[in-house]
Amino acid sequence: MRRPKRASLVGMPSVRTIPFRGDEPVLAALERRECFQEILRRYRSRADLDARLRVEYRGVVRGLLAAGTGAYALNLDSGDAILARFLRRAKVRSLRFVARRPSRWQLFPRDMFLLADRADMLLVHAGLFRLARSSARGYAVVHSRWAEGGRVLLSGDRLIVGHYPGSRASRSGALAELARRGMRIASIPLPIIADLERGAGRTRVLRYDTHVDRSASLVRDRAGRYRLLLDPGYRTGPLDAPSSVAASADAVRRACEGIDVSVHQLAHVAGPYGVATVQLGSGHVLVSAAEQALRAELAALVGGHKVVPIRPSLEAYPVFAAAGLHCLVTELPTPLVGSAP
Repeated sequence: MRRPKRASLVGMPSVRTIPFRGDEPVLAALERRECFQEILRRYRSRADLDARLRVEYRGVVRGLLAAGTGAYALNLDSGDAILARFLRRAKVRSLRFVARRPSRWQLFPRDMFLLADRADMLLVHAGLFRLARSSARGYAVVHSRWAEGGRVLLSGDRLIVGHYPGSRASRSGALAELARRGMRIASIPLPIIADLERGAGRTRVLRYDTHVDRSASLVRDRAGRYRLLLDPGYRTGPLDAPSSVAASADAVRRACEGIDVSVHQLAHVAGPYGVATVQLGSGHVLVSAAEQALRAELAALVGGHKVVPIRPSLEAYPVFAAAGLHCLVTELPTPLVGSAP
């Protein structure tokens, strides 16, 4: 069945819900701690951070519009007044999500619901809200932790999730239903990240990152093949003795071979969560402008005219909100709200 062209949904235009100081840790890629620490030192005040968050948000929206997609903002009227004026001038519409007050979840719609178009399924974050099975206009509604879209990499009929090293990959619940409906699913060992102190940037502890979209991206090339783009410092294995980068990449490759996804480990990333991309239904790929190596790789895979650089590159959202590019952008959940105009 031919699917309609889809609009994109960006998070609520809010900056004050993102902490500047406090006890909440910064989540830094294991091999990229110096980059995160340098950015932490760069922002001396709340006003500096807010200004940068607004600039980055506007850059993401401009990238979406440059790619030719329609754009909606979640709860536009509940957000930052400066960004709201920008969005209205840009003809971005508001999608109202009922909530008592603004929250961090509304900034990152990718983690609220996940649309698996090829399987006619809408996954809904079980801890945030519940929908009746009749709500999604012919799509199966499944409440699941896998609706927290940062936990998955999705493209076409390919789905990549993560599992804790040493444990068995999940094949139950929503994943089993997705497989039954034709999705080809692989589970990769989760990457290791460091919890950093928000002020000084000192490492508190190492742990696994359940949001694999901070360390990898899944794209479909112009020939229809699926490619997993992997952070150059991706490391997994035991927390007290992490595997080498080479061994970690090999483990990811073995997991992806079974679903015909080739793995490309980047030689370099410039910024925090620099490997994070968003591929739109048109085939265009949004990527931070500073990621020259990644942009060259993508140009070879999808064509240079399909690569849309986001300017300025994201640094405040990754460091202060633990949010990669895809956290801010997802497909409009048309089974819930109808087709975009």
